[in-house]
Amino acid sequence: MARRKSIYVSDKDWDQYKQIINDFIDIDSGKQPFLYLQKIEQPLSYGEDSGVIYTPIQLDGLFQYNYIKTWPTNKQSISGELDYSNTVLYISGRLLSENGFINDYGYWDFNWAEDRFILNGKVYKPGGDSQVAQAKDEALLFFIILQREDPEEQNNILNSYAGDKAQVVNNEGIWLLDANGKKIKDFCHLPLIISGNPDIPNKYLK
Repeated sequence: MARRKSIYVSDKDWDQYKQIINDFIDIDSGKQPFLYLQKIEQPLSYGEDSGVIYTPIQLDGLFQYNYIKTWPTNKQSISGELDYSNTVLYISGRLLSENGFINDYGYWDFNWAEDRFILNGKVYKPGGDSQVAQAKDEALLFFIILQREDPEEQNNILNSYAGDKAQVVNNEGIWLLDANGKKIKDFCHLPLIISGNPDIPNKYLK
């Protein structure tokens, strides 16, 4: 039996749909900055345990309240029921591809167990992920359910990636320094406390 050709949506219409969705998320709506903390998968020379180390990467996305819940995510506590998964991230597949985060299977190659996200001074961990906005032969967006990190671990991460590394302060704002001395601007409103003029080597101010 011959394969029936679709007469509902032409390739030209699909291409137009892709353009609209990509431009909407990349140009119009998906512009909320956040830090993506990508775990460094490299053991130390002598196998010592130094804890989890991340590479902070600034990305943009669209965040909203997680009103689509298909499985229970609330947790019970002594004080009542806590909603840990109230935020979701929509992020452009095109943006991820341009930054080298898409694997050979066309999926976001992130560590769902140990990568973290910082948004507005709060640390989140992935709680579920999927592709959305299917456009004939590819999905255009990624949908990530975000769960609030444990308060103690959140403070450890913020102190490590915002506290003692917040070393550059000038009229352009606050900058973070990674392990290589590379400047990462604080677009994410992290709760940084700075007092006095920072003593920064000249090489970091270039």
